[in-house]
Order: sequence, then C-alpha cells, then structure tokens
Amino acid sequence: LAGYFYSVKTHDRDSLMRAGITVSISSMFMIFIMSLLHQTEIRTLLIDTLLYGTLIGFITFVMTTGLLPAYEKIFNVVTPHKLLELSNPEELLLKRLLIEAPGTYHHSIMVGNLAETAAEAVGADALLTRIAAYYHDIGKLKRPYFFIENQIHGSSQLNDVSPTLASLVVSSHVKDGTEMARQAGVPEEIVTMINEHHGTCLISFFYQQAQADSKSRSEVSE
Repeated sequence: LAGYFYSVKTHDRDSLMRAGITVSISSMFMIFIMSLLHQTEIRTLLIDTLLYGTLIGFITFVMTTGLLPAYEKIFNVVTPHKLLELSNPEELLLKRLLIEAPGTYHHSIMVGNLAETAAEAVGADALLTRIAAYYHDIGKLKRPYFFIENQIHGSSQLNDVSPTLASLVVSSHVKDGTEMARQAGVPEEIVTMINEHHGTCLISFFYQQAQADSKSRSEVSE
C-alpha cells in the first residue's frame, strides 16, 4: 500500500525510487514491531530492521523498474512512463513529422498544450491527452504539402483540385494516421483518438464549395 500510494499516477522514474524508499521505511517499521512481539534481543532486532527493511525496498524498486516494460507489453497497459517515451522528439513518427511536415508538428504541439489544459480542467488523463494530440495528425505525412500549415507560401494544393477530391484528401489523413500508428506500435488508446479526432460530420467547407461550383445545388450529395 505504501508503494502504491507513493507511485500511482507518477510521471518519472524518480517517483519509483521514492516509492521504494517508502516501502523500505514501512518494512522497517513492521519488522521492528514483529521483532518486539517475538521478544527478539535488541542487537538482532536492529540488524534485522535495517538490513531486511532496506533489502525489501531495494528489491521492490529493482523488480518494478525491470519488469515494467514487460508488464506494459504483456497486459497492453499504457503507463505514464510509456507515454513519456512516446513524447520524445526522437520517436520515429514525431521525428518524421518534424522534418517532413514541420507546420503540422508545430500545430500538434499547440493542440497538445490546449488539450492537456482542458483535460486537467475536467479531471481527464492530461498526459495521455497531450501525447495523443502530438500524434493525431501523423496521417498528414502521406501528403504533407496538401495542408496549408506546411505550405511555404501559404497556398494549399487543395485549391487546385475539385472539392470532392479535396474532401477525400482531408478525411483520408485520419485513416492513414490510424494505419501508421498501428504499424509503429503506438498504444491503442492513442490510435483511437487519432481515428476519432475529426468526428463523423460533414466537411462543410468543401460541401459549400461544391454547391457553389454546381449549377444545381440539389445535385450535390452530402
């Protein structure tokens, strides 16, 4: 219980070390009480308390740190430590985004900051929300220059294609992102957010554009 309460919802490895120290102190207290109840001589009592208490905390810390990656993999659990690893700019997908679509990368970081603040306000998992935001637009890596944030001169290539094709390009980055994330082994919780981040509504901008281009507005199917 001491280890749990000191390590739950922690975001760094140092917290596991502090949890190990807490386990040591708790163990020393319990060993001391049990030794007193068994009327152990004072010298043995002190040695047992310090030696075994320290050993229990150390083994707890080492086993937790060593087994955590296996635990995450076997039980498909997303821990804060795994999420922090995914936030590393050296992660393959984030590095590609930074190099191939820098505008989208900057946009994703900004969305992450906003989403984290919103998640904190409603009591949601702020870290998971922020990391998911970093990855939400990775599908744009397939066609980065079709999106205006990656255009040097601020003009999108979508202006040169029909509204129907433009809407397909925009919506396809969601499907592409979902596939790329799964191939890269990104946790399913983040893949779900990538898949849902555009909702299921009509892309109204291109629909209105198609209506404007059409002779009869009734001919344009939503």
